[in-house]
Amino acid sequence: MKNTKKIYAKLIPVMFCFFAMGFVDLVGIATNYVKADLSLTDTEANIFPSMVFFWFLIFSVPTGMLMNRIGRKRTVLLSLVVTILALIVPIISHSYAGMLISFSLLGIGNTLMQVSLNPLISNIVSGERLASSLTLGQFVKAIASFVAPILAAWGAIQFSYWQILFPIFTIIAIIAIVVLSSTSIEEKKIEGKSSSFGECFALLGDKLILLSFLGIMCHVGIDVGTNVTAPKILIERLGMELADAGYATSVYFLFRTIGCLSGAFILAKVSGKMFFAISVIMDGIECCRRLKGELQTCHIPIILLTACSLDEQRIEGFENGADSYISKPFNSLVLTTRVRNLIDGHKRMKQFFGDNTSEKEPICDIDKIFIGKFKKLIEEGISNSELNVEDLGKDMGLSRVQLYRKIKALTNYAPNELLRITRLKKASALMSSSDMTIAEICYEVGFTSPSYFSKCYKEYFGESPTEYLKKIGISQPN
Repeated sequence: MKNTKKIYAKLIPVMFCFFAMGFVDLVGIATNYVKADLSLTDTEANIFPSMVFFWFLIFSVPTGMLMNRIGRKRTVLLSLVVTILALIVPIISHSYAGMLISFSLLGIGNTLMQVSLNPLISNIVSGERLASSLTLGQFVKAIASFVAPILAAWGAIQFSYWQILFPIFTIIAIIAIVVLSSTSIEEKKIEGKSSSFGECFALLGDKLILLSFLGIMCHVGIDVGTNVTAPKILIERLGMELADAGYATSVYFLFRTIGCLSGAFILAKVSGKMFFAISVIMDGIECCRRLKGELQTCHIPIILLTACSLDEQRIEGFENGADSYISKPFNSLVLTTRVRNLIDGHKRMKQFFGDNTSEKEPICDIDKIFIGKFKKLIEEGISNSELNVEDLGKDMGLSRVQLYRKIKALTNYAPNELLRITRLKKASALMSSSDMTIAEICYEVGFTSPSYFSKCYKEYFGESPTEYLKKIGISQPN
């Protein structure tokens, strides 16, 4: 618990920095306001967002080398200082040259932060929580992107001063510097010598790194492009005022924020590689096939809600593991009824480990194999009092957390509960079929204390072992 509190105490200042990282997205709405204020042409105005691309290309590699020399935290602090300078310039000079300098500094500061902030957070959290923490950071960043057009519109309407967002963001950036400076973060030492320019650019020869680099550039390009052009389209085609049209950018970042928040929860349950493939590359059929083909996710019921209504398409959906296939347009009652039936069926499936007399819902082959293997491991090691969930997870090829999620989803029991229940059921069977004493049976099924065994037995069966033996007419051996 204390360790978790320490992690949260360090994450909060870093999340302030992620919020400051979102300041770069004000370039879109600011470009439209500056264009109107200074009567600029499209060509002149479009130079502003280009600054973000230009300085990212120029400074991304040198920033990595700088970070290796001065440390990740200091690089993030430097980026905040540069960002503050960028935000102060428009307050002092609202001119074409002043805005060029401001956006250039904003691009440089954002590059410094983009390169160093993610490595910094990896010094605070690691393992399975790192991906969800990084996504949470992007969620916080998207909030800043979302509020920038709203602040600009509010300033323009209330005070005829859309630039009010600059002093507000400056104050937040100063707070980020203060809280991060006062937070102690132990950085991992970088082994070996720092890479040269040539060595850094040589990495682009790796296809995965090259594609990742191009993906980042496309992602930044989409953000900046939507940021700048969405209000412009509404102004030109619908005749909207800039203060109103600027909300188009906020709508874009609102849904981007929702996506980031959803991603933070999803990444806590599935691998980053699978999530990327599902969200970027796959169609619904392929997504369904992948989810049903993975041990960690094959138990999840899937309904394909689609405009594809041909019988061949339905067959393809079911062949790839879909639990239901509903074509558009559809009746909402049909959907809710099917969802309810799938949930009820899933509940019956959870009785697989319970009463054998209960009706069993058909389950996928992967889950059948998984359940069979899990039960066999418990049965084989039932007399081993040291058998635990971590050992079972290793034998199943899953981490402790993954095993917990899988077993909980399939049976509604935690793995350690199932282990205890299996021990108790085995004990009950031995009491009715052998002449062993209660103490001997206790040790035989893996309990180390007869008193604890009796307590667990009574909690589960509603009667003590002695009461059960009396009920079935067996006298306890001396």
